[in-house]
Amino acid sequence: MLGTNLSTSSPVYQSLCAFFDAYLVRRDLDAALAQVTEDIYSLGTGVHEEAHGRAEFAALLQEELHSEPNPNHYQIHSYWEKEVAPGIYSCLCQIEVSAEVPGEGRAYFSTRLTAGFRAEEGKYRAFSLHMSCANPIQQEREFFPLHYAAQELKKMNADSQSKLAELFNEIVPGGIMGGYLEPDFPLYIINDHALDMLGYTYLEFCADTEEKIANTIHPDDLPGVIRAIADSFAASDKYDVEYRLRKKDGSYLWVHDVGRKIVTEEGRPAIISVLVDISERVAYQTLLKDNSIRDFLTGIYNRRGAEECMSALLTAERASYGFLLLDLDDFKQINDRFGHATGDRVLQMAAAQLRAHFPDGICARLGGDEFVVLVPNLSELEVFQLRTQSLCEAYRKSLSTLCTGHQAGMSIGGLFFHQSRSFSSLYVQADQLLYQVKHHRKDGICIHSLP
Repeated sequence: MLGTNLSTSSPVYQSLCAFFDAYLVRRDLDAALAQVTEDIYSLGTGVHEEAHGRAEFAALLQEELHSEPNPNHYQIHSYWEKEVAPGIYSCLCQIEVSAEVPGEGRAYFSTRLTAGFRAEEGKYRAFSLHMSCANPIQQEREFFPLHYAAQELKKMNADSQSKLAELFNEIVPGGIMGGYLEPDFPLYIINDHALDMLGYTYLEFCADTEEKIANTIHPDDLPGVIRAIADSFAASDKYDVEYRLRKKDGSYLWVHDVGRKIVTEEGRPAIISVLVDISERVAYQTLLKDNSIRDFLTGIYNRRGAEECMSALLTAERASYGFLLLDLDDFKQINDRFGHATGDRVLQMAAAQLRAHFPDGICARLGGDEFVVLVPNLSELEVFQLRTQSLCEAYRKSLSTLCTGHQAGMSIGGLFFHQSRSFSSLYVQADQLLYQVKHHRKDGICIHSLP
């Protein structure tokens, strides 16, 4: 969770956590104020969230705690720190905050933080806090420290400019890369940090990419990156986009790219940007997303995942589809006779059989012992029926092994169709066919071909 060569034992990191534990989790105003200096200045993500001094800062926190006293959860990602003078540190990180919203579940909010800490009375306290959101419609000059520094830089001599540029290069929490605004973005500049992120030396990077930035962007992401840059430059001289970059070893990392349009010394239009590795954040978000659409017990999709994935598949042009709605016969008897642990194993076995017999389809557990399958690109109805019959036979055989002396199968209502239809309409029709099977006899299959 921390940057290179840092650990949770860092006293600055510990002070930062102490502040957010008090502010976000315990909602303890006095404990939060104990972590900041008397001359604290801060900028929040809101228009009026600005404070000069501890008194103004306390008033801001008090107003927020009064309006929202409930505790929040937070995680710190991509943490970096640097000692800029004896006893004075700057740090940068991303903070993921989550809270329970009544009636809506858990809400997540991501923000970026830059902060300054100095040693006071044997501990580190924050003397500056600046929180910002990565937003394509960001307020003008939100990154005021860099804007100010750029103006002041013009007044310095060459040696001072070089040292300040080197300092910025060291503390920026990401790589710097630039390309000409021409097809494939010919390489203009890249710093050592960016090369380290990608695992290259400069010469290796040039040889592997043919000195074209486009050759290191994931092919699936490149059109979106080009479009995002063009759309942004139609309104301003800066852009903000996330995408994947290929590393030397062939793997990809996710980056947050914040860039600006410039004109190089030879008069060619170009872009220069800061790249921050957000792979950890993307992986965490992907995990949250996957957990929300997967059935915990069986590993296949749940109802929400089924509706999302099947609805997306049904909008594509396909030759034909097969849809199955099924439940396990006498499943309650299995739980009553063999126990719920065995019942869980039967559900897992049924899901495994679905995946094995329909590896080209989307399989889901809708709840209890009810499952659904959507299979695209089927050649003909008879093939679909044979695969379904094979599924039933395999389930009966495996069940007799898991539950000795218990004989039962599965009941199935199915549809074979050619034109796109909604998930809900397919479910209703298949459910009617399943009801007929259950009403007349169990362990049966009824598949209708739709016009």
